[in-house]
Amino acid sequence: MEEMQLCLACRQGLPRLGQDICPRCGHYSGQQGGGCPLCHGSDAPDVFYCAYLYETAMMKLIHQFKYQDRPWLAGMLADLIWISLADSLQWEEPDLILPVPLHPWKLIARRYNQSALLAGEVAKRLHRPLVTNRLFRIRMTPSQSRLDRAARQVNLKDAFRAQQVAGKAVLLVDDVMTTGATLREATRALKQAEAKRVALLCLARTTPEHHWQQT
Repeated sequence: MEEMQLCLACRQGLPRLGQDICPRCGHYSGQQGGGCPLCHGSDAPDVFYCAYLYETAMMKLIHQFKYQDRPWLAGMLADLIWISLADSLQWEEPDLILPVPLHPWKLIARRYNQSALLAGEVAKRLHRPLVTNRLFRIRMTPSQSRLDRAARQVNLKDAFRAQQVAGKAVLLVDDVMTTGATLREATRALKQAEAKRVALLCLARTTPEHHWQQT
């Protein structure tokens, strides 16, 4: 199917992030320029990139992409990331671009991993390799949608395993960040496997009041 594009007015109307997001881990720090108490320690990512807020038109686009069997939206959504973040991402020189993986049973049920499709499009734009056999979801976990941050962290403990990333700079791609529990646990697995650097890239970030919506 031919890829769709948004008109200029619709692109300009997409909700952007504010300045109170920690530039390292993506949490709401409550102040401009970081000062986040949650991203210290060896398991924290090295940098966080996010293009939009998970609201209004962006929420609708992601739901169509993720839940309404429209994988062909990946190219358009990657274009939107590039429009928003090209100046920052072109400074990144990842050795590997990895998607946040789905558990194999969930992948069968959904038929495709939206994060892998998005990561593939990002990899094309950065001219870097997409790799899907270095980070694995090894434990099936209950839905995160009704859990708070602490419960999500417990739910995801030891859910990921990484291999063959020692000494590599990794760009980890996901569609939506909610509390950050998934990305933090994936980062932990990559760092335990001795990745040199882990940068996170998300299409959209929820606001605190939307943390408990399904993403």
